[in-house]
Amino acid sequence: DIRSVIRRLEKFLDLKITDEGFERIVKYSSVEEMKKTYSKIEEDYGERGKMFTRAFGLVPFIQKGVSGSWKAQFTDEQSEQLNQAIKEKLAGTGLEVHYQ
Repeated sequence: DIRSVIRRLEKFLDLKITDEGFERIVKYSSVEEMKKTYSKIEEDYGERGKMFTRAFGLVPFIQKGVSGSWKAQFTDEQSEQLNQAIKEKLAGTGLEVHYQ
């Protein structure tokens, strides 16, 4: 629920957001609006713009907006490599990553 998340952030950051500002944040936080913004950047800046909107200029940062859909982009081998890299980077920190 984006509205409750924004309100929690507002409180955490000790901010006062106007009703108009709140509605703008809700609007521009949607996946569809982010896709529009990224499309505009690519339209205006061409290949150079893709360096800001795509990983390595190839894979769009904004995709389906579905939690966990990133897994479909990885082979089993890539997923295992990522898991191993995360495990190594977090070793000794007491932090763990849990995802489905």
